[in-house]
Amino acid sequence: MIKVSMILMVVLLSFSSCNKDVDATEPAIEPAPDCDCDEIIEYTTFNLLNVGQFGTYITINQCTGVQVNGDWDNYNGGPTPYAGMCW
Repeated sequence: MIKVSMILMVVLLSFSSCNKDVDATEPAIEPAPDCDCDEIIEYTTFNLLNVGQFGTYITINQCTGVQVNGDWDNYNGGPTPYAGMCW
């Protein structure tokens, strides 16, 4: 009976010693915003036959909060915008 008690105690101690306590009050570290990036938050795309694509976009700067509306086209090889892209 003593051997069974000892084995049980060793097993219980081994399970309890493997748990790592995580401090839930510690905030998650977020990366600093890129102040040189006007992030595209919304865009439209239209296709023009034999010419290319064009549309409008809305960007917002994560540091200043300034919102800019603009037009884009890829007639001369310009980029096609997508959500999250730096403009």
